[in-house]
Parts: sequence; C-alpha cells; structure tokens
Amino acid sequence: MSYYFQIRRLGRHNQRSAQLLGLAWPTILTFAVLASRSLIDVWMIGRLGTEDLAALAPAQLVLAFILSFGIGSVISVNAFVAQARGTGQDQVCGSYAWQGIWLGAGYGVTVGILGYVGADYFKLFDHEAAVVTKEIAYFRIAILSCPLQVVSFVLINFFLGIERPFFPMFVVLGSVCVHTVIGLVLVFGNWGFVGLGIAGAAWALVLSTVFQTFVLILLMWIVPSLQKFGGRKAGLDLSKLKGVIVTGCPIGFRDILDNIAWTLALIWLIGRWGTIHLASASVLLASLDFLILPCDGLGAALVTMIGNSIGKGKPALARSWFLAALAIMTTYALSAGLLFWAFRETLLNFFSGDPGVSALSQSLAFFVTILLLLYAWYSAYDHALCGAGDNLWPALANFIVCVVVLGVGGILLGNSFPTFESYGGWGLVTIYLAFVVALFRFRWRKGYWGSQRLVSSKEIS
Repeated sequence: MSYYFQIRRLGRHNQRSAQLLGLAWPTILTFAVLASRSLIDVWMIGRLGTEDLAALAPAQLVLAFILSFGIGSVISVNAFVAQARGTGQDQVCGSYAWQGIWLGAGYGVTVGILGYVGADYFKLFDHEAAVVTKEIAYFRIAILSCPLQVVSFVLINFFLGIERPFFPMFVVLGSVCVHTVIGLVLVFGNWGFVGLGIAGAAWALVLSTVFQTFVLILLMWIVPSLQKFGGRKAGLDLSKLKGVIVTGCPIGFRDILDNIAWTLALIWLIGRWGTIHLASASVLLASLDFLILPCDGLGAALVTMIGNSIGKGKPALARSWFLAALAIMTTYALSAGLLFWAFRETLLNFFSGDPGVSALSQSLAFFVTILLLLYAWYSAYDHALCGAGDNLWPALANFIVCVVVLGVGGILLGNSFPTFESYGGWGLVTIYLAFVVALFRFRWRKGYWGSQRLVSSKEIS
C-alpha cells in the first residue's frame, strides 16, 4: 500500500513539473532572449577591441545596479496578480499592473536623470583613461532606457501572473531582432551609417526597449480576451500602490544587493588587476547571465503558481510547486554548467579575439559552473519566498552577508592575498552566494510564509 501511495505522489510531482514547465518554457525563452542582448553586445563590441570590451561590462553593471531596485520592486506585481486570480478576482489584476507601471515609470525617470548627470563617477574606478571614456559614452545613452525598462518588466510580470506568457515571449523576440539590426548598423556603420562604436550598442538598447514597451502596453489595452483582467484600469489606486511598494521594496533592496555583489566583484575586486582581467570578467559575466536566465524564467512561473496557491489558501500545494521547480532548476544547472565547462574553449574564443583574455577566461570558467548551480538554488528559494510575499527577512539576511563577505572579505583579500588576482574576486562571490542560499533555505523551511496574504479574498475593485 505504501508503494502505491509513493507512486501516486510521484505521479502528482511529475504532473506538476509538466504543468510548471508548460507555463515556464515561454517565460524561460523570454528571459533567455533578453539575456541574449548582452551576448550580442559582447560579440559586437568584442570586434572593436579589448578596451571597448573592458568598458562594456562595468557600464552595463552600473546600469543594472541602478535598475535593480526598480525592477526588483515591481516583481511583486506577479505575486499580486497571481493571488488575485487565486481568490477569483480577475478584474483587479490590471489595476495592480498599472500601479506597478506608475511606480516603475517614476523610479526610472528619477534614476535616469540622476545617472546621466552623475556619469563621471566612472572616473573613481581607477580604470585606464581610454576605458573610462568608453564607459561614460555607453552609459550616458543607455541610461535613457531606464523608465521603459522598468515599465516593460512590469508588463512582463502582469502577463505571467495571468498565465499568458506567450504575449511577452513574441514581443521580446521582436525586440531583440530590433536590437540586433540597430546594433549592426550603428556599432559598425553598416549600410551607409556612421559607425558609433560602443555608443551604437547603447542606442540599440534604448530603441529596442521603446519598441518592446509600446507593443506590450498596446496588447494589454486592445486584446479583447485580456479585458476580463482589467487591463484598461489605468487609474492611480493609492491602496494598491502602497501594497506594491511595501511588498516590492524589500525585493528591490535584495536585488540591489545582488548587483552590488557583482559590481564589487567586477569593478573593485577584479578591475584592479587591469584591462585583461576586466575584459575576461565581461565575457564570463555575459555567459553566466545567459545561463542563469532560464532559472529566472522558471522562477517567475514559480511566483505565479505559489501566489495562486496561497490565494486559494493551499500552502501545501505551494510547497509541491516549489519542489518541482527546485528539481527542474537543479537538473538544468548541472547539465548546462558541465556542458559549458566541457566546451569552454570554443565558447569563450568566440567572444574575444584577444588570446590573453581568452586564456584567462578559460582558466576561470569553472567558477561559472559552480555559480550556475548555486544560482539555481538561490532562484528557487528567492522566487518561492517572493510568491508568498515573504521578502523583508531575506532582504536583511542578504544585506548582512553582502557586508561581511564582500565588504570585509574584499578588504582582507586586497590587503592580505593580492596574488590571488581574479581568482580571489570570483571566489568571494561564490562564497557570498553559498551563504545566501543557505539562509534562504532556512527561511523557506521554517514556513512563516504560509499564513501571509497579499490580496484579501473580499477585495472588490
């Protein structure tokens, strides 16, 4: 009899895994395609020279750092929409999305202006003068995309929350095609245009983001089948806006800490060793960014399923969704990480024509394999807690680990172990992520999230 029940449990687990993948695979493709923009930029800028390639990653990381709080804060839109659907209130979903849009647009405009005015802070990083000039050139253009990048992410989370992932998938595919064509024209000066170098890649980002955001808003507004979700309820609702802010800000804080980790590693811990080390970090981070995006895509689907389960008052169902996602992410990370390691020479030579950059990247490639597995676990716990609305404790835990491991550890590394060079920086990031995973796992297993509700079952829009 016990064997019979084990078979039934296995069948339910496989069924949930299949259902989760059914929702997740368009999301995974969406996130993977978004990540491919970085790989496309690395390929194009890598053809320009080592200085351009060295400048790309710091500029993109600072941009990601500025965006991270806003984008992290609006991830909660997915959880609100999913829990609203779980309580049977489809009509309030669009209102939550619009609160995220207003919040994201306001944040994006503010940081965009501040970032543009303060772009000269790249001079503080002690990089070579030619590299700093190119960092500022890219950043001052790319920062213009901030408002629309945050709004676009709100819309993607809205479509995921209502379980319509194909809309953003096709829009993002079109957006990356636009990005690629504009990049080829403006970076290299094809078809009669003047080549702008690294600045051309920044303009490609801005213009493709305009396309992506406009089409997503248009779809939410005009598609008849989406009107039951209240996609035209664009008014400001202070009560809902407060809920999005209170729930989302800890996620934004956590995301900004993640970006601090990568920014510290690249600009401070690794960048001090020179242009070759910086260029190698650009290649490895672009590879890792591409490899982890399927975990984020599956995680976004997990937010939807856990939020929906909690909206229905079924925390046990939420746990089963988590276990299915964790198994899928672990399997993926192990497979993809080992394949990356096995074909590291071919892959890394493709992104840089400099033998020194390629050789250093290959010697550090094992960090990508380890970090990918750790990130898969991190993504599973992080998105599960997000879907449940349990965000403040994880944010504080992340902050403490960041200060101790990367702050204090980085100072000790630079003063006491300078011969470690890039290996020390990558090693500290690995230790940081391992501690964060352990703490998030502890929080999830405690189960405090089971009694939380983001959307009241009696809420009427």
